[in-house]
Amino acid sequence: MPSDPNVGREAREVGSTPFEIAPLLERLGPALDPFRSAVAEAAEEVRLYRARHEEIAADPAGRMARELGPFAEGRIDPLRLVGLLGDGAAPDPLADRLMAVAHERFLAASSGGLGSYRTSVPDGGDLRDAVKDALAEVGSVFAIARAVEKARDRRYEPDRDHHLLHPHPFHRWSPAERSLAPPLLVEVAGAGLRGAALLEFMEGSQKFVLVVRGPSPPAPLARLASPGVFVAQVDGAEGPGVLTQFASHPGPGVVAIFQEGAGAQRFVHPGEGAPEVDSGALASAVEHAANAPGQPGVLDLRYLEGLVASAAMAAVPRASSGVTPGAAEGGVGSASPEGTPNSSAPARGSSSVEQTGGATPAPAGTTPSVDQLADWLLARTDPAAD
Repeated sequence: MPSDPNVGREAREVGSTPFEIAPLLERLGPALDPFRSAVAEAAEEVRLYRARHEEIAADPAGRMARELGPFAEGRIDPLRLVGLLGDGAAPDPLADRLMAVAHERFLAASSGGLGSYRTSVPDGGDLRDAVKDALAEVGSVFAIARAVEKARDRRYEPDRDHHLLHPHPFHRWSPAERSLAPPLLVEVAGAGLRGAALLEFMEGSQKFVLVVRGPSPPAPLARLASPGVFVAQVDGAEGPGVLTQFASHPGPGVVAIFQEGAGAQRFVHPGEGAPEVDSGALASAVEHAANAPGQPGVLDLRYLEGLVASAAMAAVPRASSGVTPGAAEGGVGSASPEGTPNSSAPARGSSSVEQTGGATPAPAGTTPSVDQLADWLLARTDPAAD
């Protein structure tokens, strides 16, 4: 996966208004921080491990004497104790080299910004293949962490475990790894954008930002919108604000940023509730697509229209014994003493997230802490995941 430290300085044309990638990436910082922090801690643990073993190899008896302290002086022979415990054994050159490689990879991964996690799909290329390859490169950090854990326990076998030193495909990631994955920036032509290409990667906390060039179908990402999955189609001007919201989402998702006039229907699905969409513009887009035989996108638009309708139906309270639920508390659907609808009811024709209540934030405890993730990274206890 190419890494470009100058990615933030690049500009893309959005209609007649240029926009920079840097402000967009900055908004995703909170989504990258857990990965970067955990890998930095893993790098420090490997450094300490190597330093300790270098000290043991240089002077095993002296190190043992320092660890035992004054209490053992004249009572315990450090050299004999080292022999009994095996701490003075010669280091394994293969394990030492593996630790050195792991340390370098961890340092590189922890110091890289969001611009380090990007890929580009050439015109006519396959979005799924490009994303699959890019995530496999990201996964190499997880794979070598598994190799480090094996080497520390003297269980690393080159013939069996050599695959851990290579790209590690997404389908082999564990749930903990998927919750830790950094966001991936993807540049892709609108003509080749198909939401189905990303469906298998909507797991854990994996997030994608698509910078879309050229004309596009009206709603290529619509069918990715499902419970717990954040999906949005916006233009460059709205991108930073939506990405701020996206970064705090605990689950997976994708935000596509289009050129102005690309033909994409603007919507934001925050993971729960109704999509935020201009219902008039959506109805017009559906009618236009339906009257243009052979043009792609009508089914995607109708799926989006169905999401809006389903959310509206779910928001309508059911009558029970003539009393609308929530009326006693003055909730949605209740009437004022004058018989007018309660002001908290959504306006007719509107389908915004704000009016339907939006998504309920996930409990803070659902995301593993950095310490827990770092501990897992170097002390994994699930051999079956190999």
